[in-house]
Amino acid sequence: MAILTGSTSGGKAIQFELTPIRPTLDGPRDAYRAALTVDGASVFDAPFSVFGRDAGHFYVFRMARAFQNAPHLVDMIAPFNLDEGAAQGELLGRPPLSVRETVGWLEIVLWGKRYGRARIPNVFVQVYLSPAPDKDAPDESLALRQFARLNCVPEDVEAFGHELERQCITAREERARLGIPAIEELWPADDEAEAEA
Repeated sequence: MAILTGSTSGGKAIQFELTPIRPTLDGPRDAYRAALTVDGASVFDAPFSVFGRDAGHFYVFRMARAFQNAPHLVDMIAPFNLDEGAAQGELLGRPPLSVRETVGWLEIVLWGKRYGRARIPNVFVQVYLSPAPDKDAPDESLALRQFARLNCVPEDVEAFGHELERQCITAREERARLGIPAIEELWPADDEAEAEA
């Protein structure tokens, strides 16, 4: 299981879990379980599929890499000021640089910042989950999705990314052992299809 632990802005313990569901011949083949727990109480738990998506697991692997590299975001600032032209006194300065990855039913936003006099590094993880399992609604308002923000230790975010990638590789290997074709094996690439026509 890939589990990321952090705290809410109110100081409550929060966990985000994103784990591939083991593939079976008659069950899910390219699916994930996403869960959110706050102070030990489940607030979200649902399966989602990447089967039939253009790139299959590609975007989940990208997410894993984003988590692995999130500690590098600490102290990174956007190269522009979003508040330029605002009335004097309303300028907030340049915001932290953020990374956004999406899979349709899941969107994450990562950014880093130091806090307090001790300048303790933090990585913030915003998670948006679709309200209905297996509903891919890219045009759906983020306000309608399940939302959580985790304040995390950078090393925990990096470790979560490595574990998520390991879990994805294990699921892919299990699928291959079972003889379940990968999405790219079911539908040939456009250039291959044109060559056969």
